[in-house]
Amino acid sequence: MEHKEVYAQSRWSLDDLFTGFEDANIEATYGKLEAMVAQFEKFREELTPGISAERFMEIVSGSEAMEKLGYRLYGFAELSFAANTQDQKAQIAVARIQQFAAEISNPKSVEDPIWANSINVDGTLNVLIAARDAGVKRLVMASSCAIYGDTGDKPQREDFLPHPLSPYGATKICGEHYLSVFHQIYGLETVRLRYFNVFGPRQSPKSQYAAAIPIFIDRILQGKEIHIFGDGKQTRDFAYVEDVARANYLACTVPQAAGEVFNISGGRSIDLNQLVEQLRQLAGHDVEVVYDPPKLGDIKYSSSDPSKARDVPGYVPSVTFAEGLERAFRYLAAKADAAGQP
Repeated sequence: MEHKEVYAQSRWSLDDLFTGFEDANIEATYGKLEAMVAQFEKFREELTPGISAERFMEIVSGSEAMEKLGYRLYGFAELSFAANTQDQKAQIAVARIQQFAAEISNPKSVEDPIWANSINVDGTLNVLIAARDAGVKRLVMASSCAIYGDTGDKPQREDFLPHPLSPYGATKICGEHYLSVFHQIYGLETVRLRYFNVFGPRQSPKSQYAAAIPIFIDRILQGKEIHIFGDGKQTRDFAYVEDVARANYLACTVPQAAGEVFNISGGRSIDLNQLVEQLRQLAGHDVEVVYDPPKLGDIKYSSSDPSKARDVPGYVPSVTFAEGLERAFRYLAAKADAAGQP
């Protein structure tokens, strides 16, 4: 029986996460992941020719269609895929699962908390049950700093009492509790990674729920004003996607990480006004900023204490915020140039 690691996706495409692994020089893992992408894309094209990957994820909400082609889809999210090829001759058993699939938008969870719960709680439980029944060794969950809520300007530690301010944050802490329970009573090795604000090249600015950095860059490149919800003094701890990929690899492979929860961040917070100023410098020109009312469920101050992740799995960010921001800016600028955007 051949074991392979299987990954899922949410904010970035699968390819973007693989790029993070490739940049981190984890070639062996990257090779396995690349093969899984090819498998999945082939399957998707056979099932729904001419339909985009995004639309495909919208219409696939169960496992019945997947099983027709020898795959099983676990969870009810964009892609939570812990899966088997079962063609009577070969079987791929899952050794480790990294679950990135989720409804990731605070505003959307406020608009439709039942939808957020169905994906982030029910979907996570489906993945856990499938992992338990399949004899998976370890499951790593992409959780969120949204579980902390507002703690003032204190760096948030893993032992802080959760106080989420949105349904999204509530679903994430619920999912974490499920992982903890499955570790304690079923012996499934689980690791919970509380991502802070992950960013990097290939983040799309086009969704109405897109993250701040790609939206700001896109607006600057178009010569349009930037909208900030609030006074711009809200802080964020940004983690570069390459470092996050490395953190996930460590979470999968370090024995002492089993059963634990870790903050995954850049280890330094800046406010949004400072972010805009750095983008102005990269662009070489000024940009107008419009301050709009704050959004419901948004956190004012977000700051991480990354010491536990450094001490146990050995996570140390290698890309500074300034370097990562420049990479993201150059990527979107090159993409705009290629598209003929003024």
